[in-house]
Amino acid sequence: MTFPAVLSDVLINFLKEVAAAAPALPFYYYHIPALTGVKIRAEELLDGIQDKIPTFQGLKFSDTDLLDFRQCVDQNRQQQFAFLFGVDEQLLSALVMGATGAVGRKGDPALLGAAIRAISPPPPLQPLTPCVWLCVRCVSVAKAEATDGPKRAVLSGTRKQTPDVIPDYD
Repeated sequence: MTFPAVLSDVLINFLKEVAAAAPALPFYYYHIPALTGVKIRAEELLDGIQDKIPTFQGLKFSDTDLLDFRQCVDQNRQQQFAFLFGVDEQLLSALVMGATGAVGRKGDPALLGAAIRAISPPPPLQPLTPCVWLCVRCVSVAKAEATDGPKRAVLSGTRKQTPDVIPDYD
């Protein structure tokens, strides 16, 4: 397909101009195709972007295409880009996939912080294991709440999480 490649080049040239206007500031790309109408895969845009925009630091991904997001994270792990996620309804999935933060529209910041603390860092096991790990962790919390009553420490993060509430799966 020629069209996406041409569109990607046009977008990168535009982003280079924007970044050049503030060369001392870190540059982030806000990927939100539903509002911009720019229908390209973010993963294609990130390919070699630091060679073109040296101040590029990361991406705010506000699309529902989790395959594209995962490919962005996997293929750019060495660059240590920030991968911020912006679709509240898919945030937990994005965090498991490697999102480094979130900028949501309607989320509760305290709940977001608790979610990030609950699943990070995921254990370095096989690719599908973090999903299982998250489920096991949630079940452990649910069992603890059923037998011991609500565990406010788990939700608020105000007290240390004890191993009997959420086991460590290293």
